[in-house]
Amino acid sequence: MRNLVSFLSFLFVFMTCSAVASAGVLKYPDIYSNSLFVDYNATGFFVEGAAWKLTTAKGNSKFIYGDSGRGGLFSLNAVVDNAGNLASGVLEIRGKVNGMTEVGTLLKAELTGLTSAFASNPTVESSFFFFDFRVLASQSLLANLYGSTGLVTLDAGVIGVDSFNHFFSSSNNTADTNPTVPEPSAAAIWATLLACGWGVCRRSGRTLDRLFAAGR
Repeated sequence: MRNLVSFLSFLFVFMTCSAVASAGVLKYPDIYSNSLFVDYNATGFFVEGAAWKLTTAKGNSKFIYGDSGRGGLFSLNAVVDNAGNLASGVLEIRGKVNGMTEVGTLLKAELTGLTSAFASNPTVESSFFFFDFRVLASQSLLANLYGSTGLVTLDAGVIGVDSFNHFFSSSNNTADTNPTVPEPSAAAIWATLLACGWGVCRRSGRTLDRLFAAGR
């Protein structure tokens, strides 16, 4: 019985550790962009459209406005070769939200990585592209919200090809821009929670030892 309780205590904390450590992409804040035009020409990856709304917590969303009304600017320019390797790139999201008097650069970042997920049936299914980025804090009004790193999840829609060996373009697409937990932080969280879990197990074992001893 004593071993079972200790094991269950450890298992609970272990599962909590796993959930936190694997949660590299944070759900909030999120900038949702739509009406995106995507174009790839074997050397450059270009995405542009409307930055539509900023969500900072569940149920707390604010529309982003541009100079001419609702919808700011989402712009992503990357140098990508036909093997899918990212050489360089820049993400810029412009607009204003409630409380801002004029349009500014909400988020500007340097692209640092690209992961592609081409559809297995690209003539009918959407392909996705994931751009890692590093926030340029001095040029970003939302730097305090986003921290140092983030990820753009681009739904490029039906592009009709299954690799970077072909040119492709599509329109009316969407993207989410979220902050990420840097790997060292995730590792630190893992180590801390794991240590807590071990402490819970030891305390549970000692408590049960006392109870069993008192009952003898």
